[in-house]
Amino acid sequence: MKIIIYITIYTLINAYILSKIVKWATNVNQKLNKKSIKIAIIVLYVICYLSVILGYMLPISTTQKYIQIFGNYFTGCMIYSGIIILLLDIAKIISTKIFKLSKDVFKSKKYLYAIGGTLITTVIITNIYGNYHAQQIKVKNYDVNINKTSTNTKDLKIALIADMHLGYSIGYKMMEDMAEKINKEDVDVVFIAGDIFDNSVKTVDDMEKCKNALASIKSKYGIYATFGNHDIDEKLFEGFSVKSDHDGYRDKEMENILIDAGIKILDDEVFTLLDNSINIIGRKDSERTGFGEQERESIESLIKKVDISKPTIVVEHEPRKLSDIGKLGVDLHLAGHTHAGQIFPFSIGVDIMWENSVGKKQFGNMTSIVTPGIGVYGPFLRVGTDSEISIVNVHFN
Repeated sequence: MKIIIYITIYTLINAYILSKIVKWATNVNQKLNKKSIKIAIIVLYVICYLSVILGYMLPISTTQKYIQIFGNYFTGCMIYSGIIILLLDIAKIISTKIFKLSKDVFKSKKYLYAIGGTLITTVIITNIYGNYHAQQIKVKNYDVNINKTSTNTKDLKIALIADMHLGYSIGYKMMEDMAEKINKEDVDVVFIAGDIFDNSVKTVDDMEKCKNALASIKSKYGIYATFGNHDIDEKLFEGFSVKSDHDGYRDKEMENILIDAGIKILDDEVFTLLDNSINIIGRKDSERTGFGEQERESIESLIKKVDISKPTIVVEHEPRKLSDIGKLGVDLHLAGHTHAGQIFPFSIGVDIMWENSVGKKQFGNMTSIVTPGIGVYGPFLRVGTDSEISIVNVHFN
């Protein structure tokens, strides 16, 4: 089971961090080198460690929600504590083994106070900044040229949003801010590229206000949404799904909320904008369609339903197989999912996993736009990435 693997890895990471904290406290000051102090440190840390596990195991409730939120904040602290401690250990090994620096240097009080102060300061500042920054939604413009003619317009202004992850961290305040910023852009159409919910509607802070915020978004030709891998009814562990791929069912309430907000759901559906002049293809998620093991329709099958000589836009959650899709006559591909890595240093490695991890990239005649998204999964942090509304200015030639 995935959950056993996740808990094992999570436990080993925390055991490593806790052992280093206890060792540091033992050496830095004689007053801290007492059994009672060590026990207190261990107990406090274990309480924090258990918040993540309890948040996963307890049934959804008000108590569970606050435990989960606390666990998310702890995860942010754990990530940066682990990274800093690991880098310090690597630096120590290099200094003593390669540069033959005396080990006594690393036992001195000055060194111990310095690394302790650095760790605490860095973790606190990073988490405060990351939490604040995650709530600041930016608007970024992309220009796209499509070498096909739309009979009814020369330009199309699109607002692309994704990954709101409504739930433990993201609520109505960010949705109201998002709606206000989109409305200032006076767009023609809005596309939501999945992960609207954080796996449950029960954890959302005032769903009615969230629904009203979504309903307040204005556009000339409507709001259309595809679902993502988190838009199913499932408990998460540190933001990660513990079910197998192609598993899980969508809570019908998720669809009802969007419909009530005036949003059209695209589940492997094809339609046209502006009197049959622009093709729109909306796809189910590649990992979890929301219908158990039911697979989504192939892109080749969906494309056969349109006149590919007209401008064709594909909207889906994950930016997979972009090179292949680009060879099929698609002109614009819109997606989310990656969060651009969400937090440093994962924001660096995310490029390895995706053909286009964030922003604009060309695949033959097809332009791919991947938005870093509005919300977060796991820790409520954005470090080195932005919460973004992507405005795609399409020009037909």
